Formats: sequence, structure tokens, C-alpha cells
Amino acid sequence: PAAPRAPSAALAAPRVPLFAPRLRLRGPMAAGGAPTRLLPRVGLAAGRRAVAGGGGGRSWASLSRAGRFCVRAPDQAERAGEFAASQPQTEWRQRERQVPNYWLEKRDNLENMPGRDTRFRMEHSRFGQRLGRLDLGPEDQAQRELCRQVRELGSARKWQEALELFYTVERPNIHLSFAVMRALTRAFQVNRAWDFFRKMEERPAPAYNQMMVMLARMGQVTEVEGLRQEMRDQGFDHDAITYTTVMTAYGVGGDARGALRIMDEMEAAGMPLTEVEFGTAMAACGRNGEQALAFELLGRMDRMGVPAHIGHLTSLMISCARAEDEERARAVFADLRARGLVPDVIAYTSLATCLSGPGAFARCQALLKEMRSEGIEPHIYFYNEMLRTANVDQDVDGFQQILQEMQQRGVDWNSRTELRVSQHRHVVEDLNFARSTAGQRTEARADASSAASAGAVGAQMR
Repeated sequence: PAAPRAPSAALAAPRVPLFAPRLRLRGPMAAGGAPTRLLPRVGLAAGRRAVAGGGGGRSWASLSRAGRFCVRAPDQAERAGEFAASQPQTEWRQRERQVPNYWLEKRDNLENMPGRDTRFRMEHSRFGQRLGRLDLGPEDQAQRELCRQVRELGSARKWQEALELFYTVERPNIHLSFAVMRALTRAFQVNRAWDFFRKMEERPAPAYNQMMVMLARMGQVTEVEGLRQEMRDQGFDHDAITYTTVMTAYGVGGDARGALRIMDEMEAAGMPLTEVEFGTAMAACGRNGEQALAFELLGRMDRMGVPAHIGHLTSLMISCARAEDEERARAVFADLRARGLVPDVIAYTSLATCLSGPGAFARCQALLKEMRSEGIEPHIYFYNEMLRTANVDQDVDGFQQILQEMQQRGVDWNSRTELRVSQHRHVVEDLNFARSTAGQRTEARADASSAASAGAVGAQMR
């Protein structure tokens, strides 16, 4: 086709500076008539999932609603997946492959999420089960203060300083060794944690659990199961922490049914199922879009008399997001209120992830108004959902208004915000292209009409 006209003022470049790493695909992506596209960093890795998941003929806006897919169709997704291997290691791809930084960002986002500290906390339940205290034997009084300092450094993820303190002791005891290993695992220093763990003269059950927690949060199911079997070989019994850690590994690894299988194994071993185990299982279902399994778990909780807290209902709403089942998610939100629970910003954000289709942005704005009427202010995660729905509705002005509000409130971006901005560029490009194409068609019709009129006049003159 002829070169498109310059974009109109309404669809010009975004008015707020949009900085996000992106990769222009050429070569194989341009072959066979496929248009050159700008894909955010998850687009390449998601290409194969789009084909394997049966993306079918769904639109780009639908496939990209949760940031999982950023290409138009399965054939383009497959080419994007094949093309990823041949691409140079750009700065953002190198950064993504730095495992500690990647998982630290995910964990920090979770731990620093506003409103999370007022929700149910697992350690409270574990303390009631007398599982919060570590059975490491008597503590050496001479190293007690050092252990306290190392534990504080570990909580702050300052693993280098923790190691420096550790090496000042000639014969560190098991308490000090465990405190250092906790610092390494919390900082996702995988190789260092493995080396330190293997060099420990004594490896108690809590040390195994600590290693498994780190690996579980990374979804490394094989390694977690290997350590679990090693615990059995060493004669250690599994406690509730061990079982829930393995469940977490299956959930992060994409196998919600595997997490439920571990929970059934725990129940068969004669261990009680509490709100912690159900919460871990429902989180696995929510993360992987297993909507039916999540609702079955809630019914099972009700039958067993295990009280559901706001985290369970939140996971239930998240499980509706992949299927874009807004109606059922709203029913869960109503059930949350019916159970006497008060929705927080996380619950509203979970509901917002289920909004899709025409008018999604307007419905998300209505949620924001409802939140603020209850004295709840949005955080970056809710704003990201607003940006997503603005992209779905191709609302360029609405997208800019959200960015400006975030800037005025001093809300910092995260990697998902960068993804939404990158997707927004595609929306603007598509709208500009559609408008220029429509203009060319109008001109072509006008030219054809003029030619026909001229021909008719010529015929009359003859």
C-alpha cells in the first residue's frame, strides 16, 4: 500500500514521556508479509505459550489483557518464539536473566504491596501450631548477639555483610550457620546458598525447609522434590511448612493440580488442613487460572468448617482473570462482603484483573470511584489494571490521564507499567494505521466517483 499519511493530532505520540525497553523485530518476523512489530520483553517468551495454549483467532487486545501475550495471532507468536533465540542479548534481556534480580523484584513487589500487612499472615497461624520456632538445639550465648545481627541483615537481604560477620567466627554454631543461609536464600543467591548448604556439617530439617522455600518461590519443582526426598532419606519427618512449601513450588511452576495432590498427601498423613494450606492451594489455582478447582476448594473449606479470610476470596477472583469471567468474579466480591469481610485495595485490584471487553475502562473507573468512596486509594497494581483496560478500549486520552495522575501522586512505575506503556505504543500505531488506511479508501472512492462522473459527462457530450 501507499505510504500512510502523518498521524492526526489526536493520535500523535503520547504526551507523557513513555520510556520502556523494547525490541524491534526484523528479518524472520518481516518475512511472509508479517508486519514489523514492537514487542515487550515478555512477548518473545510468551510466543510459544500462545501457540501451545490455543490462542485461536482471539484479538491482540484480548490476548494481551494480562500481559501474557503481545502478538496478534498464533502464526506470528510462533515466529516470535523462534526468532527469540537468534536475537542479540540486549540490556533488558541480560537483566532479566540475572536470576537474583528478577526474583528479588517479584518478591519485593509482593512484600511491599500496600495493604498486605493488614491481611492474614501465615506466621500467626504457624505460631499457633508451634511451628514458628526453629528446633536447632541450645544456642551458644557467646554467638547470640552475632546471630541477631546476621538475622537482621538477612531480613534486609544484605547477604554480603552477613557473610562477612559469619567469617569472623572461627567455629560458628548451627544457629549462626542457619542465619547466614537464611540471608542467602532471602536474597535468592541460588548458587551461594547451594554451596553453603552442602558445606554445612550439620543440616537440620529447618535448613532443608529454608532451601526449599527459596526454590519453591522460583517454581523449581524438581529441586524441591529432590530435597524433600533427601529429607526422608535423612530420617526427617515432613511438617506443615514442608508440605506448604512443596505446594508453593507446584503452584509457581504452573501445576495447580500438583499442589492439590500434595495437600491430599498431607491430609492422608494425618495432618490437619488449616487456612494456610487452603490458602496456598487456592493461590496456586488463582495463579494458573484453575477456576473450577479454586471454587471446589472454597466449598471444601466451608464443609470442613475452616473459616475463609480475604486472601482466599482474592485468589478465587484471580482464578477468574484468565477466563475473563467478570460476572463470576463480581459474585465472589459480593460473597466477600456477605461473609463479613471488608474489601481492601488488593481485593479491588483482583476484581479489576477480570475486566475485559468493550467498556472495560469505564467499569474500571467505576471501581476506582467505589474504592475512593470507601477511603481506599489505588496503588501501582490497580493503576496497571486501569492502563490495561484503557488499552483494551483503545482509549488514548484515558491512558494519558492515568499516567498523569500517577505522576502527580508520585506513584513509581514497575516492570508491568513499562509493559502497559509498550502495549500502548502498539495501540497508537494500530489506530494511526487504521485511520490512514480509512483515509486512503475514502480518497480512492472519491477518485473513482469523479472518474465515473467525468465518464458520464463525456458520454452525454458525445
